[in-house]
Amino acid sequence: MALQWMILTYVVAAEAALALLLTFPSPKLLKNRLVSLISLILQPALFIVPFAGFQLLDIYWKNEHRLSCNSEICTATERDRYEKSVFKAQRNVILCTIACLLYWCIHRICKYHKEIESLEEVEKRYKNDTLRLESITLLLEVRTLFGGLLLAMKLLHFDFVYLSSYGGIGGGGFSIILIQ
Repeated sequence: MALQWMILTYVVAAEAALALLLTFPSPKLLKNRLVSLISLILQPALFIVPFAGFQLLDIYWKNEHRLSCNSEICTATERDRYEKSVFKAQRNVILCTIACLLYWCIHRICKYHKEIESLEEVEKRYKNDTLRLESITLLLEVRTLFGGLLLAMKLLHFDFVYLSSYGGIGGGGFSIILIQ
């Protein structure tokens, strides 16, 4: 019977280590890979919740059917044994509860990291789309201005030969060679 509690103790220790590992600050790439690895481990590790629940039911059943040593007939060793079993039961209840809570905490931490990752991707796409829209809007404004300029030159009977772009010192520009 002590084997199950030893296994549960090791699982709780591993869960605590994983929770600490997830909450420590680390580089983004390492954190993302760590979260994905732990997420893969979480699914098979779900066995701990029903296992701890079964152990809690076992403790409850043993507590209900335990012989109590409250009378003066009990010897000192029987009282010590009774108190020791009660303390062990309380310790095991705490251990089962911590196992379930740590599993839930690790699950939520991984889920939050994934949600943050997806929100960052959405934000990045939104920024790219906004920059693309701004550049398209600017291009349309330039075309409108340039189209208006060309229309005015045609109305004034200017023939335009060539639109050339150049990049000189201080940036680029454009020039129109006009023939009248």
